[in-house]
Amino acid sequence: MLKRWTSLFVVLILAIVTFASVRAEAVQAKDLSDIAKHWAKSAIEQAVAKGYVTGYPDETFKPNNTVSRAEFIKMLVDSLGYPHQDVPGGKWWRGYVDAAVSMNIHDETDFKDGYDQPITRLEVMRLTARALAGANPSYNDGLTAFDGLYNGDIPYTDFRSLTQKDVPLVALTMGSGIVEGYEDLSAGFDMTATRAEAVTMIERMLAMKEKDADDTFALRELKDVAETGTNADLFGWDVLTTINDGHVKVSYPSRTLVMKRLYVLPIKGGQHSLFEQKFIDKDMLNYLYSYEYLSDGDQGIIVGVAGLTSSIDLKYARDWSANSYFNPEIRPFYSNMADKFGYSTAESLPLNESIKKNVKTEVSMWSSYNDNTKTISFQNNYVNEGDVYPLILQKGVTKSE
Repeated sequence: MLKRWTSLFVVLILAIVTFASVRAEAVQAKDLSDIAKHWAKSAIEQAVAKGYVTGYPDETFKPNNTVSRAEFIKMLVDSLGYPHQDVPGGKWWRGYVDAAVSMNIHDETDFKDGYDQPITRLEVMRLTARALAGANPSYNDGLTAFDGLYNGDIPYTDFRSLTQKDVPLVALTMGSGIVEGYEDLSAGFDMTATRAEAVTMIERMLAMKEKDADDTFALRELKDVAETGTNADLFGWDVLTTINDGHVKVSYPSRTLVMKRLYVLPIKGGQHSLFEQKFIDKDMLNYLYSYEYLSDGDQGIIVGVAGLTSSIDLKYARDWSANSYFNPEIRPFYSNMADKFGYSTAESLPLNESIKKNVKTEVSMWSSYNDNTKTISFQNNYVNEGDVYPLILQKGVTKSE
């Protein structure tokens, strides 16, 4: 009898070893059958080679399958080489979750309905942002600075779904290139992440952690906007008026307009702005040139974003814009981007909707500049005699305190 049980035990061990060998061979396969033409082929192969994610025994990766929260946390912890311990009697993922919590990658309040649910893209952004900040202190400095951003600084059409708590984390993943949006300019925050998206974001995070945050222009731009309310300094403008403390403010009968952001958007040569996609697309540029709002000599556009509060309903954009404007000024009558992102220009309301009383609405004022432009000022028609229009930007002078 003892010999019989010994034989069965040996057979069982051999079966386990055989299965493990087949699995290992599948994991190491560089030519997974279903990724040859997939957009994430390179990232998938890198991830599989590093061993923090595996293919399936049939030599597929199933790149479009969803990933559970637990599976993603395991991938992330293993990709960073963080130690974990199995918890006797606990779920298979308990040790990985504990490791992620201990390394400040994961806050257990992120997942109130468990770890077996498919992970969303926003949840991936939270985890990878914290992982990047934890792995490289230069990113943690940026993450702290990004507390000064608001969701309107995230140039994706679904930005309104973000809470203030998530804004810095999303900004870090966006600015570092960990996450990219879709063709419709949405980020897909609430969409479930696929296996391909999951490993792609991890691979991008692993690459970025080897670099200094200040080497990435988009992160420097986000930090400037968070701290000063504008990216102007990065594009050669001296900021003469504080933007983000409510200093640039106009109050006139029934309406109050408070400047909150000033974005410089170069359209020719050099580095482009991260915020360009919120305001400018090809159709918008064609429109501005065709109606001579822009000339061939113009180098860029400046957009001021303000919060407008009115004690009465405003049916037309000119109800607020006729008395507040930039000098020099451009006044686009139509903006496809304004409809997509839901802000008002000087001549159009988003989707032709009225501005409701006592509801703060985001409005935009536009200017253009060329090589000869020396100053950008904010002007309004409700000033007392002797008042001076706020000079906001100027070239060739020292930045004022």
